[in-house]
Amino acid sequence: MKILKNIFLALSFLPILGTAADLSPKEEKELSEQVGSIFIAYENDDVDKIVKMTIKPIVTMSGGTEAMKSMIYKSLNAQKNAGISIESTNIGKPTEPIVAGDDIFTFIPKITIMKSPGKRVKSTSFMIASRGINDKDWYFMDASGLRKNPGMLYVIFPKLPKDIVLPSNNIEFIQ
Repeated sequence: MKILKNIFLALSFLPILGTAADLSPKEEKELSEQVGSIFIAYENDDVDKIVKMTIKPIVTMSGGTEAMKSMIYKSLNAQKNAGISIESTNIGKPTEPIVAGDDIFTFIPKITIMKSPGKRVKSTSFMIASRGINDKDWYFMDASGLRKNPGMLYVIFPKLPKDIVLPSNNIEFIQ
């Protein structure tokens, strides 16, 4: 159980009121594909790609690029040693984008099923996608790590309005 919690925490280190224009269908598709590519990188131990796509304040809070890479490698090894794997991940439609300061944010719901010897866990959570207003590249953060400390969202993103409604973020054991 502790290993599963640590893995979900590690995943959270992978990449608002005043709305921006809606995302075009092309942008929605690109965001979903990018989130999917993070999970593929995770499955392939492509730590460089994970860190490259991670929201920059998370990398900084982790002690920088090399420290974050080390933390992810340790988490991946602990997961493998415990026999834990991702069975499936379903990525939902991004929410309407929100402008906060000089950044645009959107939340991308996701459901991940993880399995370990004798247990399965369903994580209903979301990814946070962020980019500068004038930038084209999105960066990401897995919000499952905010379950125990949702206020950390405002430490990482102090310009986010305090009254935003976040997507579901829970975990349950199944079968």
